[in-house]
Amino acid sequence: MTPERRLTAALSAALILNMTGFLAPAAVLPQILDTWHLGEAAGGWLTGAVFGGYALSAPVLSSLTDRVDPRRVVLVALAVGAAAGFGMALVAEGFWSAMVFRLMAGFGLAGIYMPGLKILADQLEGEARQSATAFFPSMFALGSAGGFLLAALLQGWAPWPWLFVASGVGSALAFLSVLLFVAPSRPVAVAGAGGLGTVLRTPGVVVYTAASLGHSVEIMGMRGWLVAALFFSASLPANAAYAQWNMPLLVMLTSLLSPLASFWAARRAGGERRRRLVMAIAAASTVMALSLVLAVQGPFLLFYALMVVWGVTSFADTATLAGGIVEYAPAPVRGTALALYAFVGFAGGMCGPFLVGLVIERMGGRTEPAAWTAGLAVAAAGAILPVLVLGLAGRGLAPRR
Repeated sequence: MTPERRLTAALSAALILNMTGFLAPAAVLPQILDTWHLGEAAGGWLTGAVFGGYALSAPVLSSLTDRVDPRRVVLVALAVGAAAGFGMALVAEGFWSAMVFRLMAGFGLAGIYMPGLKILADQLEGEARQSATAFFPSMFALGSAGGFLLAALLQGWAPWPWLFVASGVGSALAFLSVLLFVAPSRPVAVAGAGGLGTVLRTPGVVVYTAASLGHSVEIMGMRGWLVAALFFSASLPANAAYAQWNMPLLVMLTSLLSPLASFWAARRAGGERRRRLVMAIAAASTVMALSLVLAVQGPFLLFYALMVVWGVTSFADTATLAGGIVEYAPAPVRGTALALYAFVGFAGGMCGPFLVGLVIERMGGRTEPAAWTAGLAVAAAGAILPVLVLGLAGRGLAPRR
């Protein structure tokens, strides 16, 4: 294996392992709500808290990589991620204590996702950089499925806190992957780079950052409630035959093709082609998200089939959007640009699950069909934003030379 591929593989493995706890609350959300006697709005906060932790941490951690070795940032964050998983399993006793550990999990993710992308962008050149910066963000979709896979494996023989024990182990293994296989790197230091001011004066960065807001509202708002939505669908009289199916496993399966779609799109993106590709994918995802809204009260298999297709379209532009920041951001402030992108996108990721849960709760709760239609519609509304932003403000963007 070449050094370039070894670096990409080590960071990608670390991202996937650390993300086993990313959407873990969503994978066992009905059990958490029942155990702690919480409402749907509180469940939305628990699912979205990791994005809040990410949004608060990313501006500091990602911009810090412009001044210190990004590898050090990644290692500290992964250690915090491991503590978050073990703490959620062994210490959390209710909503507020769980929120603390979920915010810590967001810190853990913030220290590997954008800083890991920056390590690749800084240490690689040419074709190797293009390939690595397309592949690494594509693993986000695969990593997000990790919690659902673990929940599926544990269902029936271990209580839900064991899912978070497993996520703590995953973050610890991610720490070892980076420690052993990622070399230190020297940050690019250029006097007068301008920091955030330079980033905000770079149209390409601003446009792709704005597009990521709607992208995150859609994906995380919808995905945070998919397991619970499948349980609701199976509770309908016409769908009773599917009530014993393994819902976390079904949600995990919706992610299997997503990394391939994301990598395929990112490898074909660049300049104007990137803009058109993101718009096309986002438009397709909008259609599929609205289809889920309309099908949530229908046949179980139809609802799930649409969910599988939505899983592909929703994640297909993830790496392409992130790659836009690498393409347009000046090298001396690349970390700051990635910090802004992460903050805005994950702020949307925090709001999405909460808003869906709030609407479901206000509309009567998890047993009300109309509540699910209205709640999922909130997430679907975010899907159209990348189309509008890139269509109205993205024409004529000039990539960094």
